[in-house]
Formats: sequence, structure tokens, C-alpha cells
Amino acid sequence: LYQEAEALLLHELGLDALDLSDEITYEHNFNDVAFAGRFDAQHFQPKYYRVLEAIKAIMPLQIVNLDSLLEEITNGQTPLHHDLSVGNVRFLTAEHILDYRINYDSDKRVEIEHHEKQLKKTQVKENDVLITIKGRIGNVAVVEDVPFPTNINQDVGLLRLKKNIHPYYIAGFLNSQAGKALIEQVCTGQINPFLGLGNLRTVKIPIFEPARMNELGEMIKAKVNEATETQKSAKQLLENAKRRVEEMILG
Repeated sequence: LYQEAEALLLHELGLDALDLSDEITYEHNFNDVAFAGRFDAQHFQPKYYRVLEAIKAIMPLQIVNLDSLLEEITNGQTPLHHDLSVGNVRFLTAEHILDYRINYDSDKRVEIEHHEKQLKKTQVKENDVLITIKGRIGNVAVVEDVPFPTNINQDVGLLRLKKNIHPYYIAGFLNSQAGKALIEQVCTGQINPFLGLGNLRTVKIPIFEPARMNELGEMIKAKVNEATETQKSAKQLLENAKRRVEEMILG
């Protein structure tokens, strides 16, 4: 179901036949290289340009930088000299953010004082969009039903969107094959990839009529909620089975 959610947006837009194969050799105009300020060959892989051409072919109203859709973009930090086993606020790292999923069962903690002062800007709130920017780069999830005070470390980016932008439309695009390819293009470092917030701002996003984007956002949200509920049910079934086995062993 989570995989269906990832594929849903591209299927609805007619972008589910992208050619994302790497090419061994290719050429690129030096003017474009200088303008991009990037001299690493990987940034200019032709597959990224094929993605943009495919997006243009479905004729969105416009293709904009992610930055133009944001009210705020930031990432967390780890309080200096703090023991992360101490505190009442859950502290999320990149390992806790998956595509459409947030694992709030972190054993890392920060103090409420950190949460309310030093880390005030990164208090996790409803409809925030979280994205991993180091380690496992490009996992995106929308915040819903935060169970307790929660904050993030420096490996997680936080996006707060403008009011008329559906968070699940943005998450749906960024989690799709097209979105992940465009995120991959702007990353730096091959051995230890890093997605700087400045580069993240430049990721291209196709814009359609608000009603269309809201429709797609609601469709993706419904599929993600279905997946989440199914996951909860599966977990409960497993716990019930374990309990029955224990009862049988005890006679």
C-alpha cells in the first residue's frame, strides 16, 4: 500500500514510464555547468533532464522551485554536550523518517527546555513535511497526529508550506521516482551524500490547478492512511498471536 501511494501521483499524471537509466558517457554545455556551479559529472546525468522533459510534456501550469511554495525551511540540531538518553521530548533522526512514515518510537530524547528555546523552530507540528537530508536522503513524510512533543536533529529537514499547497501533493511528488531523481541530482558528495537546504530549495515541482493538486493530495493521503491502519492491524494481529503462543506454552 505504501508502494501504491508512491506510484499514485506519477500514474495519475501519466508519468509512470520514466527512463531513469544511467548513461556511461555524455556531454554537456559548459555554460550550463558554470551556471549550475557544479563540476561533478553525476549532476549532469541525462536521466535528470529526461525527467524534466517528461514533466514539461504533461503541460503543468508552471514548473517552480520548491522554495516558492514554502513559508519556512530549516533543519534541526543536536544540543551541545547533551546526553540523548535524557529528556521528555522525542528526538527524531534520519532513521526515523521513511517514505510517508514517521517512527515516533525514538530512544533519543532532549529536554523540554531545549524543545521550547534552542529548538523552538523545529518543534514538529501538524502538516509539517519532514525530509531526510543526510544518510538515507530523500525520504519524505507528512506529520499527522503527533503523539507527544517531538523535535528533529540536523539530518532531518523541516518544510512548512504555504497555506494553499497540499502537503501530500508535495510529499507525493518528492517520494515519486521523478521527485527522487530530481532530489538526487542536487545532492552533493558521492560517498556520503548530503542534501543541503539551499540545494533542496531548487528542486523543481510541477504546479497544476489548485483543485487538481488538492485532489491528488487527498488521494495520496487516503492511500497512506489505509497503509498505516493496515500496518497497525498487522502489528496487533502479531501481538495477539504471540500472546496465544505464550498461553499455550504455559498450559
